[in-house]
Amino acid sequence: MAIEPRPAPDAKRKAAGILVILCAVISLGLVLWVGRHNHSGLLALMFAIWVETPFVGLIWLGRISARWTASWQQSMYALMHVISLASVAIYAAVAFLKHLAKPAAPFLFIPAVTWMVIAAIW
Repeated sequence: MAIEPRPAPDAKRKAAGILVILCAVISLGLVLWVGRHNHSGLLALMFAIWVETPFVGLIWLGRISARWTASWQQSMYALMHVISLASVAIYAAVAFLKHLAKPAAPFLFIPAVTWMVIAAIW
């Protein structure tokens, strides 16, 4: 009798979770970097919380997806990858490539869209 390896969805769930956490940390750094000239600590805190909450929602969806069928789980893990990496890419573009007149707009818009996607899935 051979010992079976751990199922692949568990490893994919862990990988997706690690990626989401890593992207959340990078996003936090980017939002603080873009807002470094703002003198309101409360506003910076509010932006940081707003930008981080979709990552918490993605982790939560990743955890509850363990009850779903394998195909839904795979789709959820792929979505976690896409949303996390796309968010960081957009935030990095705002922080380092584009000098927008209103650099806060993507930091407001991206979390709102992410929450709409999370709500649609749930």
